[in-house]
Amino acid sequence: MPVLTSNEGRADPLTPRELDVVRGVIAGLGNRDIGVELHLSERTVQSHVANAMRKMGTSTRTGLAVSALRRGLVPLDDPDWRS
Repeated sequence: MPVLTSNEGRADPLTPRELDVVRGVIAGLGNRDIGVELHLSERTVQSHVANAMRKMGTSTRTGLAVSALRRGLVPLDDPDWRS
């Protein structure tokens, strides 16, 4: 898994679950639908999205998706985004 660097300069990689949630964001799903697919509460998905955005240095879901794709964390054509 690629290592991402936070603003403080320390290694801050996405967790496997955060990456699963990011893949759902890229697939165009909302928090509720991601939660259903991953068997998580909507609030837990919201927390994972917020943590991933912080780690990736973005403030929007679109920015999160673009950053993950640009960094090669998720392929653009990901037919089975679920783990």
